[in-house]
Amino acid sequence: MRYGQLQEALEGYRETGRALVAHSAEGFRPAGFSDDIGSYYFIPKLAVVAGLPLDEAITAFYWLIMSGAVILGCAGFALLFRSTTALVLSATMLGVLSYVTLFRVRDVYVVSCAVPLALIPVFLWIAKSDAKGFVLTAFSGVAGLCISLAHYVRSHSGTGVLVFLFVAIFWHLQLATLRRFTVLGTLVLGMLIGHGFFQVLITERDRYLTEHAVNEVVPLTKHPFWHSVYIGLGFLNNDYGITYLDEVAIEKVRSVAPSVRYLSDDYEQVLRQEVIRVISDHPAFFLRTLFAKFGVIIMYMLISINVGLLTLRSNPIPQSLTMAFWCAIVFHALVGFLVIPTVSYLLGMIAFGALYTVLYLNMSIVGTLPRIQGVPLSFVQRL
Repeated sequence: MRYGQLQEALEGYRETGRALVAHSAEGFRPAGFSDDIGSYYFIPKLAVVAGLPLDEAITAFYWLIMSGAVILGCAGFALLFRSTTALVLSATMLGVLSYVTLFRVRDVYVVSCAVPLALIPVFLWIAKSDAKGFVLTAFSGVAGLCISLAHYVRSHSGTGVLVFLFVAIFWHLQLATLRRFTVLGTLVLGMLIGHGFFQVLITERDRYLTEHAVNEVVPLTKHPFWHSVYIGLGFLNNDYGITYLDEVAIEKVRSVAPSVRYLSDDYEQVLRQEVIRVISDHPAFFLRTLFAKFGVIIMYMLISINVGLLTLRSNPIPQSLTMAFWCAIVFHALVGFLVIPTVSYLLGMIAFGALYTVLYLNMSIVGTLPRIQGVPLSFVQRL
């Protein structure tokens, strides 16, 4: 379905020169309806600017994101530890993860892996080497922008990074209170800039569609939540007719309220009530589903963290950073509980688990971080 919508978005952009306007047999409409709109902006733009066919533009878009993330991640770890060993370890682990992401998962889920890989190692390096926090302040603005733009490509793909940064800034960094809030404020400012950019695009799109669309246009303004939660109840075989298919949710709403528009607020409200009804009427089924999801999540968590679990016995990573990693890991694991625990939905959790393992291995093998000129030793030892 996403590929077909990308084709319509590209056709609409070529015909109108307007971003996020799709053209189909029914006429003009919002690009990426029922989906996050980021890829429907960036991929058609890349196809037109670079003169690429749609298939090549899709491949180039995700390869550029993932390869850039791996390069930044490896560079961040290499600079953090000033060691060839750290570079080799990082390149190996992140290379394997990028292979799985690009060749086994693909699509918009790539962003869930790329954002933490690109930002977390660089943040750790800057946090170690920038005692006064000036560079960190600039980095936080860029990180906020990346988190915001990533969110429009895949909902909450950067939220785990945001959680990590908030915890690390409050509990890990040795900065004056004013500087700490300056870093946080710049982070939020960067996010607002990214959000504002897409809001301008959406406003221009809606104005164009109002003037040119033949049919009534009701754009989707948020990613559907209860739709996904409802079909996520179909993770296990059941006697209630729920399976992980969009059509199941659509048919359920039609049976309850036939006149409700697809993915409207009323549509979401109907499915919210259905989720509550299933939980209250069939609590044993709901608990079995949760425990089954929990088992799968734990399996993927063990695979991604692997030798990093040795930190349970002896952990060279400061507790403040460990807490930041686990907050991000748990956040991304919630997606598996709420919807379905597939690799695609848990890719953010897997990425943070891999980064945690790389950090543990580097600190265990490479050893104590070198003292940086002009930075107090006590500050360096925080890592």
